[in-house]
Amino acid sequence: MMIGWTRPGLAALAAAGLLLIGSGLMGTVVSLRLDARAESTAGTALVLAAYYGGLALGSQWCGTVVRRVGHIRAFAALAALATALCLGHALSSSALTWLALRGAFGLCMAGLFLVIESWLCDRAAGRALGSTTGWYVVVTYTGTGLGQLLLPAVGVAGPLPFVAAAAAVSLAALPLLLTVEEQPPLPAPRGLSLRAVGTRAPLALVGAAASGWVTGALVPLAPVLARSHGLSVPEIARFMAILVVGGTLLQLPLGRLSDRIGRPRAIAVAAAVVVVMSVGLSTSSPATPVAWYAQTVLLGGAAFALYPLALAQANDHAAPAERVDVSAALLLTWAVTATAGPLAGTWSMDRLGPRGLLVVLAGGGLALLIGVLARAILGRGYGTASGPRRAIVAPLIGARAAPVAAPAPGSLEAPRSRSPVRAAAPVDHHGSSSRLDVNPRPGRSDG
Repeated sequence: MMIGWTRPGLAALAAAGLLLIGSGLMGTVVSLRLDARAESTAGTALVLAAYYGGLALGSQWCGTVVRRVGHIRAFAALAALATALCLGHALSSSALTWLALRGAFGLCMAGLFLVIESWLCDRAAGRALGSTTGWYVVVTYTGTGLGQLLLPAVGVAGPLPFVAAAAAVSLAALPLLLTVEEQPPLPAPRGLSLRAVGTRAPLALVGAAASGWVTGALVPLAPVLARSHGLSVPEIARFMAILVVGGTLLQLPLGRLSDRIGRPRAIAVAAAVVVVMSVGLSTSSPATPVAWYAQTVLLGGAAFALYPLALAQANDHAAPAERVDVSAALLLTWAVTATAGPLAGTWSMDRLGPRGLLVVLAGGGLALLIGVLARAILGRGYGTASGPRRAIVAPLIGARAAPVAAPAPGSLEAPRSRSPVRAAAPVDHHGSSSRLDVNPRPGRSDG
């Protein structure tokens, strides 16, 4: 009997979960193996940073692969290559070889992320997009956590952890290969550049940059902050679990909030929470556990929400054939600032002590908040429309709704139409459209 993944978005979410199980396990095993071999600090840093370099390169190259062969074939090919790269770690212990393997693995992961994100955004447009990206973050962080739980079973030494990671990555291709969903449209032949995406949705790029800066500094350096307060290893593990798991639980409420009040306002709320919670943690300690851990949950939730909110904001202004290029631009921006975040955090902690990390986090959140408020005060808007922005669609796990609007002038490719649509009205110089919603909701603005 053939298995069918029939609910819109479910196949992509399942693929993301399996992929992150393997990727999360690989990242931890590589780090621990390098530490056990007593590699130099510089050598370890280069191997670990190679992943982000590959991620940045892949965000620009893999879109071409999707454009030529389609989403499903591109995902299957990249998953197969990533599987081989995982196994390659078991064949050599050379730091130089591992540097090349990690860089190539990051490149493959960029392409896999592009397929998943563009697939999900194609399945939910307009006001359901925030909930969709919220589910995406929940699944990815859950998958990463499950990958860590495999560590006691597979160990760190020997080839077994690499075999386990390779198995999870290869299995990630099955949901998309077996789905009966129609895959998203091929990216337009002439793709959107980073500059074009920045012009179309400037707030999205700024949000992705702030996300990379904040999460890139927070995740690797939070244990150092916890240790500075005298926490034991089990207590540090609990602190990190609360940061990640507690923060993950806030993704759906924040995503739904963005569907209701608009992405710019939701991004402003998340940025403000990052600032306030960073300041709060800098003035409190684990001696008051309720306040300390409550602020940790809110900080994690707001920090992890910045990228999915930026992704939703960008796709609000993208036609279906542009979604791969939009994801590529955001992923490149995130990768660059995620590399800079830990460097800035380390530099600040060297000069200000462990609380210097919180200064870096608050600075990133404040810069994003100022950017959102400045554009609102100046009345410049948050981007130009190019595709359905106010479509009333079904939830992610449910029946798929048809598009309700044609793209605005300047789109590269018209979206597919499965039902009669109304022509889009002209777009004004602020990027707002005068076209009517299906079942319009008075008084609601998407910013």
